[in-house]
Amino acid sequence: MLRRKSQVLVRLLVLVPLLGVNSSARSKSLRGVKLAGLHPGEKLSRAYGRFGKRYVNQYLSSARSAVWVDPCTTQQLTVQFGLNGTIRRITVGPMPGKIEVICNNKAYSRTTRARFGTNRGLLVGDSCGRIQELYGTPISDTGGLRNRELQAMKYLSSDRTGELKLEIDCDTGNSQVERISLSDSTN
Repeated sequence: MLRRKSQVLVRLLVLVPLLGVNSSARSKSLRGVKLAGLHPGEKLSRAYGRFGKRYVNQYLSSARSAVWVDPCTTQQLTVQFGLNGTIRRITVGPMPGKIEVICNNKAYSRTTRARFGTNRGLLVGDSCGRIQELYGTPISDTGGLRNRELQAMKYLSSDRTGELKLEIDCDTGNSQVERISLSDSTN
């Protein structure tokens, strides 16, 4: 999927507390947030068990990442991991290039696509308006990163174990979620 130059991306950065505690009354608890059924800190073997080690795309993967591709929805799941095999970052977004495949209608259903979504039900292709419905109002916003119109939504943790980052890219040209990433605070 190629991006048109005229389209502007909005990146929503959500720092998610591990304990789900945040200081905004309007924010919703984000305890236990997952993407594609995975959570940073889990072992890579969980991703292999969920999506199949034999289905890893060897051409798109690297020494520190495993990539699965869904050619029917043209989405890819990238799981980056550390030296000890612990998941550090999970990203769902468009796969590179274009591919022609014949898929049955079930492959496009929301239920089938949900395996690459968040545990709150946010999927690539959803309306950007769903983000605040599911994750609440941010504590703070920032913008203007990397010559694009970007908005950063932040939820701060009050525990000692650290924070997670949930980043959501929205294409303002068609007002759809384009990419979702979940990572630990070191990424």
